[in-house]
Amino acid sequence: MEILYIGFFIILDFLIFNYLTKTVQYRRNICVLLVTLLCLFTALHFANPLGLAIPNHLFFILTTFSLVLFVFHVGKKISLWLLVRINNERNKNMDMLTKSFSYLIDYATPILILIFQLYSIIDNY
Repeated sequence: MEILYIGFFIILDFLIFNYLTKTVQYRRNICVLLVTLLCLFTALHFANPLGLAIPNHLFFILTTFSLVLFVFHVGKKISLWLLVRINNERNKNMDMLTKSFSYLIDYATPILILIFQLYSIIDNY
């Protein structure tokens, strides 16, 4: 069951990452299939037919961490808008700052959240 939870959170984080950054192009059928698998697994988690599911509060916390990526994305957009608005002049340092900040939020944060989720799943079993 541990492997299924790890796969669930990897797929969930990948779908959210891809939705926010649009870096990986794949067909719509694959996205529908992955979302369907996520919904089925969530239903399986709450049904808990074998009694091997992680506790519901932990599942809720780990899922909430994935959804926090949307909050970080909106916060990044607002922060960059304010930064450009306050500094009217565009220079090379400003471009480097905005690119590094975007990289940190778009790529490093999802990886750190996934590491936290994997550690929590492995530690719970």
